[in-house]
Amino acid sequence: MTPTQTASNEELKSIARRVRRHIVQMTAAANSGHPGGSLSAVEILTTLYFRVMRHDPKNPAWPDRDRIVVSKGHATPLVYGTMAEAGYIPVGELPTFRRLGSNLQGHTIMQKPAGVEMSAGALGMGLSAALWQESWTVATTMCTACLAMATARRGRRGKRRWRQDTMRPTISPRS
Repeated sequence: MTPTQTASNEELKSIARRVRRHIVQMTAAANSGHPGGSLSAVEILTTLYFRVMRHDPKNPAWPDRDRIVVSKGHATPLVYGTMAEAGYIPVGELPTFRRLGSNLQGHTIMQKPAGVEMSAGALGMGLSAALWQESWTVATTMCTACLAMATARRGRRGKRRWRQDTMRPTISPRS
């Protein structure tokens, strides 16, 4: 999906079904993983990737992309399944989930594969990690059980702005 395309409701439903199938197949093939935690957030991640976020799987380091941080590291089947549908990972690589030497491990590792924005493991660290990223503006934060996802976008000029009176960062308007 290009940075400007968005999916219709029917397309979102179809993508979500495929992501659910990927989650079940990955965890079954690995005989390991957390399918419940991943299945609980399929619609959230699918909507973010295919309707809300600006991103480009052909250029995962695109400076103006939106970022998503998933703090519950054990939801990697969800992350990898959604990224495969978005074109970041070949669908054929999904069965290697949790295998020795695979890029698809049990907890996310930053930029392995390209497009993963944060290494995860400790629950609840996603929001602070997203805010830590220099020049990010939190656009959306959603919490579901132990899930904390944040999409972030750079300010208009790509720089963090500071309020002179309090020396606290201000939120740049979303363009």
